[in-house]
Amino acid sequence: MAEIPLAQPDISEQEIAGVADVLRSGRLSQGPRLRGFEAALAERCACPGAVAVSSGTAALDLCLQALDIGPGDEVITPSFTFVATVNAIVRRGATPIFVDICRDTMNMDCADLARCVSDRTRAVIVVHLFGRPVAMDPVLEFCRAHDLRLIEDACEALGASSNGEPVGSIGDCGVYGFYPNKLITTGEGGAIVSRNLEFLALCRSLSNQGSTENGFLADRLGHNYRLAEPACALGVGQLARLDEFLKRRSTAAARYHRLLDGLPGVSLPPRDCAHGRIAWFVYVLTLDAPRARRERLIAEMAGKGIELGNYFPAVHLLDFYRQRHPVAQGSLPVTEDIAGRTIALPLFTAITARQQATVADELARVMASRG
Repeated sequence: MAEIPLAQPDISEQEIAGVADVLRSGRLSQGPRLRGFEAALAERCACPGAVAVSSGTAALDLCLQALDIGPGDEVITPSFTFVATVNAIVRRGATPIFVDICRDTMNMDCADLARCVSDRTRAVIVVHLFGRPVAMDPVLEFCRAHDLRLIEDACEALGASSNGEPVGSIGDCGVYGFYPNKLITTGEGGAIVSRNLEFLALCRSLSNQGSTENGFLADRLGHNYRLAEPACALGVGQLARLDEFLKRRSTAAARYHRLLDGLPGVSLPPRDCAHGRIAWFVYVLTLDAPRARRERLIAEMAGKGIELGNYFPAVHLLDFYRQRHPVAQGSLPVTEDIAGRTIALPLFTAITARQQATVADELARVMASRG
């Protein structure tokens, strides 16, 4: 294990005790901790309800299924995202249509949406990448003009806001992820929020084998995407500490800005967001050098006990997507330029100033040695 890992969960003794209490209770699924976690999430996200599920990927699957998106439909989304966003579209039999990104924020370029729309377009999945909120007003306007559903992939952005509204709560539905590297964790887990209670009820049914409130009766094809009680108990504790986590991550991001200011060969992420609050999931630099240099840098830093991440490969350039959903060359110029040069530094709630100074010093040394 790296001496300074890329990510690390922050789990308190109180949260461990809460999980142990559940294990002793004998009620390990579909119990009071699930209901409590969902209620706390809904309140945090300013929505009337939430559905906790087994992963952020499961949450995306359910939203697309509940919106009846399938074969013959197109869904617009960035290629510069974690592959799960796009996989969910393809699993429904729909076609992903890739929109380019903005060079500074790395979020969806709303000016490129018009190029992507057709008479088969049914929805847009907007990704609040790395915890940085997308400016939602132009996306909402575009979706209204074309009668499209809007899904927010906020898996990396719990606690972020856009124009004063929690991300995830602004579109037709929003999803969050709770993997151990996320802003809060349940081990594995995810959630759906929406202002539409009927939609949430459908998602809840689909997540539980299509069942009704009567248990074994099922009136639709569903899945087992349930989130177990121990995970929900951990989630309740984590969610109660979210503001603390966000503050500490923001402090760490500001420290990286100071430590790395003026470092040759890299561009730092924008420190602020004029239209909202950033939830610093990761701290991503853009290298001036090409992809091969990035991979060498990751390897050399690993040799010094420091884990870096190549966040993210462009999905449309992965072999599977090249073959199944080829994209015209040059249609995503910013994505293709950026994706080979981005690198994530260690960022987690408990990272220390000394650890960050070590990361910055070693990064400067390695880059200087490479010229």
